[in-house]
Amino acid sequence: AGEGERAIDLTKTADLAKAVREACPAGLATLVDTVGDNDAIARLFPQFRRNSHIVSAGFLGTRGAIDIQMLRNRETTLHCPSGWTRERMERTLALMAAGALRLTPLLTHRLPASEAPRAFRMILDRAPDVLGILLEWPA
Repeated sequence: AGEGERAIDLTKTADLAKAVREACPAGLATLVDTVGDNDAIARLFPQFRRNSHIVSAGFLGTRGAIDIQMLRNRETTLHCPSGWTRERMERTLALMAAGALRLTPLLTHRLPASEAPRAFRMILDRAPDVLGILLEWPA
């Protein structure tokens, strides 16, 4: 995470609310959910600042409900990027090249490309210890 940013791994945190209070004593300005965990958003919402932001980039399956009134009370904005466009990919690559977007901290597994079916199963089964998988190709 960059300056002023904190990353908290839900799978390695026994008391999520406490970890967030310690990391962000002034409250959450932005929460980025990359795994589709509405329960975590609901548990953390009391710690959101007014005019905060939620970025929901995780797949929520058929249970993608978020309480709009809850967001309205704190004037929280919900951003829901999905899919890709050439412009979005070019901006993402530029951010990565500039060091402003770092993906390495999101990788939890590195597997040989020959294990792609296993990696895909891990993602579909929502294995609790999987956040990001990098497939390594032979040279």
